[in-house]
Amino acid sequence: IAASHQNNNNNRQQQQNVAIEYKLCVLQLAKLYHVVGNVSESKKKYAKYVSFVAGNKMLSDAEIEALIKLAEICLDQNELHDALQYAQRIIQFGQKGKDTANKIIQQIKAANLEQAESNTKANETEQRQEDGDGEEQDED
Repeated sequence: IAASHQNNNNNRQQQQNVAIEYKLCVLQLAKLYHVVGNVSESKKKYAKYVSFVAGNKMLSDAEIEALIKLAEICLDQNELHDALQYAQRIIQFGQKGKDTANKIIQQIKAANLEQAESNTKANETEQRQEDGDGEEQDED
């Protein structure tokens, strides 16, 4: 029975080691894709790596790095909601990276403000065009 228990512990330890190695390989692949400029694949691998991270625990340096990269990619792709979630996760559970996360959040706020101003201008232009169209119809 003791030998069986020891074998089970060894098997569990081996499975944990394989899982850790796999996660690290996914992270390295994400970094490699980023280096060669394949942002799409890099984003997928960072997202996969981040999906391995348990929800409510302090983040490791590697996890913080992955979340920062993912937030930056999402910000660049105007996926502001996702970028905000990744940055907030760093602020909530990261011992490091909070300054970078806060800068990303400031960029998100600026992008949201810019988008809101752009939408307001577009609505005003559309309204003027509608008003102008109405005047032309009155003249006919």
